[in-house]
Amino acid sequence: MLNGLRWRLTALYACAALALLLLLGGGAYSMLASYFQRMTDTALQIKLVQQLQVINQIHGGAAGEEHGEGAVISAASAMQIATAAAGREAREAKLIRIHGAAVYEVAFEKGGSLLVDATSGELRGGRGKESERHEEDDDGSYETELAAIGVILLDAQGHVLDDQGRPTSTISPNSAALAQALASGSDLRTGSADGTPTRLLTHRVGLGDVAAIQLARPLGDQQRTLGQLMLTLVGLGGISVVLVAFSSWWLAGSAIRPAQIAWDRQQHFIASASHELRTPLTLIRASAEVAQRASASNDQREILGDLLAECDHMGGLVDDLLTLSRLDSGNMRMQPELVALGPLIEDVARQMGRLAEERGVRLLAEPSAAQAWADPTRLRQVLLILLDNALRYTPQGGSIAIGATEQGRRTLIQVRDTGAGIAPEHLPRVFERFYRADSARGAGSGNVGLGLSIAQGLARAHGGELMIESELGVGTQVTLVLKKDISANKIAVSHR
Repeated sequence: MLNGLRWRLTALYACAALALLLLLGGGAYSMLASYFQRMTDTALQIKLVQQLQVINQIHGGAAGEEHGEGAVISAASAMQIATAAAGREAREAKLIRIHGAAVYEVAFEKGGSLLVDATSGELRGGRGKESERHEEDDDGSYETELAAIGVILLDAQGHVLDDQGRPTSTISPNSAALAQALASGSDLRTGSADGTPTRLLTHRVGLGDVAAIQLARPLGDQQRTLGQLMLTLVGLGGISVVLVAFSSWWLAGSAIRPAQIAWDRQQHFIASASHELRTPLTLIRASAEVAQRASASNDQREILGDLLAECDHMGGLVDDLLTLSRLDSGNMRMQPELVALGPLIEDVARQMGRLAEERGVRLLAEPSAAQAWADPTRLRQVLLILLDNALRYTPQGGSIAIGATEQGRRTLIQVRDTGAGIAPEHLPRVFERFYRADSARGAGSGNVGLGLSIAQGLARAHGGELMIESELGVGTQVTLVLKKDISANKIAVSHR
């Protein structure tokens, strides 16, 4: 009975473990990918600074001498070098002397500065966070990254130049990145070169014939590392989920075992009590019938008649409890066969017709040629429950109709009444045991609330389902859905 709960608990534990693994694995993967990109971008900037220093030494001498004694590179070149090193635009460059050496102090918009040697173009430190960043970049951590970076010089038309500024055609530049760099000063993007993912930094230079410089760092090694990490995470995650699933199954079983034992004992008690109650009820009824026939007093016969009615009521309740116990334990024995529903519906309607006539309710059995694969005895029991339930809540002058139709491989048996209807808030609970929506459909029915529960259990024992639709003041329709052939609906002798 509690196996469904065990499966749900196992699925819950496994999903929670999977979510945790995805969170940890995804976090590790994202951190490594972010680290690779940050390291690559920093290495590209360091390489850019180095290349700008070389370019300025080759092309910037004449332009720099006019700025002061000992200055070889221009202020604009110094600002380019500082911008490349800091990753942000410089505001101004001032030529100063420190210990007799000519140095440009390059200031940035939001504070901080870098010192650029006016002769060699090398960075000489500075003040603020830009200096701290440069010092971090010079710790030698990026030597491997720098070695993997390729550099090409470009003129304004996008032609590739060699180290001396002469045209060459050995490498194909990224024209889109060049256009963006010439327009905005710098461009950083991830693209593809010869099918290999590449991180590309393009920077505007404007010295001599050199209009821009492009630096490319292939990402194939990083992608392979990330791919290996992904495979490792997936493999470990799969093994972990399997282990967690087995552990969860065991833990769920341990958790619900006391409840399962209690449930089994309860079912055993109900079944035993139902069997034991049948004998005294039979004896009480037999004794009451004998006493009623022998009694000469009308009052005594009336009292004994009430006693017989209560015995019948108690007997019906015992039978209901025994049926529920068998349904819960999976010991309800079924003997399925192909049932012609037309004759069965007519017979059930005839059986309930006298009671309907007494209550002033019209009961109509619709002709039908439908068939269903079912246990005829248990199917009759379901239909009697549905008709009895409809009669209880259909007022005098109302009507009840019962019929069956086939839809594909399904057979639908419908019971429709013109009773008071059921409020929407009660509909989800009408199949619960001992639940009654009497406030919505009229009180005083004497119903204990087991009929629809038994009907639903028997319907599911047939592999079918009960569905109910209702509208207050209009009526209720209950539909029993069955399969109409044995190939589509196999009923076990013992179901669970």
